[in-house]
Amino acid sequence: MKKYIYFYIVVIFISSCNSKSPYFGSGYELSENTEYGEDIVINRSDTTFYHDWGNGRKTLQKGVLIKFHRPNNKIDSFFIWKGSSVISSYINEVKLDSLYIIVDQKPLDKIWGKYFTDNNNVYRRLNKPGNSALAIKRLKENKIHNYWIIDKRTDDIYGPMNLEEYLQKRKELGVPKELKLEGK
Repeated sequence: MKKYIYFYIVVIFISSCNSKSPYFGSGYELSENTEYGEDIVINRSDTTFYHDWGNGRKTLQKGVLIKFHRPNNKIDSFFIWKGSSVISSYINEVKLDSLYIIVDQKPLDKIWGKYFTDNNNVYRRLNKPGNSALAIKRLKENKIHNYWIIDKRTDDIYGPMNLEEYLQKRKELGVPKELKLEGK
């Protein structure tokens, strides 16, 4: 009887795990986004940093120093807190190997516009349909894509890039040909 109880506990535990939130290695994983789709988050900490909250109070935060390489050759270095998003939704497709994560993203800011506050202090996007099913349909049909490459060894993140920039960066970094997004 005890064997069956343990078996059911294990089955319940495994079935309760969210299969849409895979772990990509090196602390990167897919996490649900409250608006639509998922974000890629960093869920590890390599270093600590004192954060000044502005009222004289400082707290020690754990996280990772990330370098964002922009297409215009600008590099932005950020201390990203553990559990923070490094690529926001809508994540259309993700592929990975032991060294790289490649991402096809449909950027919500470019498709529906940035958030604004209306007279009732409600945050909304200018062009987002009110109906959720219609919003998702239009999002999937939209042709705007951003492409990203994450080097898991160095925490260098390249993007957002258009298709041409993405294909060129793949060559520069030596991303294996076998690791590719559908049709790209």
